[in-house]
Amino acid sequence: MPVLSTDLRTRAIETYERTGNKSQVCRTFNIARSTLDHWIKLKSETGSLDQQAWGRGRKHTISDWDAFKAFVEQASFDTIKQLVPLYEQHFGKPIDYECLRTSVHRLGLTHKKRVSHTAKLTMSVNVSSGG
Repeated sequence: MPVLSTDLRTRAIETYERTGNKSQVCRTFNIARSTLDHWIKLKSETGSLDQQAWGRGRKHTISDWDAFKAFVEQASFDTIKQLVPLYEQHFGKPIDYECLRTSVHRLGLTHKKRVSHTAKLTMSVNVSSGG
């Protein structure tokens, strides 16, 4: 949905204040009645018709990325699972494993999949000649 200009909002509100007829203003400016009602409320509460900042989106658990990167680089851990309690102790707030995993990945760091290297087992076969 496009944002309607502040100029249009001002002209619509001025027309409404002059005429007092919401339906006529909405037809003239081709806007919905709920939009005009919202603008009237906005002007009465803030005194301005400027577009309000959108508060959409999820608030991220990690807000200070520099501190987080320094923490990850100095922390001694083998897996992300071991990093969860260290993070909670250091920053004093809980964090989900998946959030921590994606945050470490966002920093460009990799994480170990296994704690220790698993060597491929080989079987020795004793071939004896029968005869």
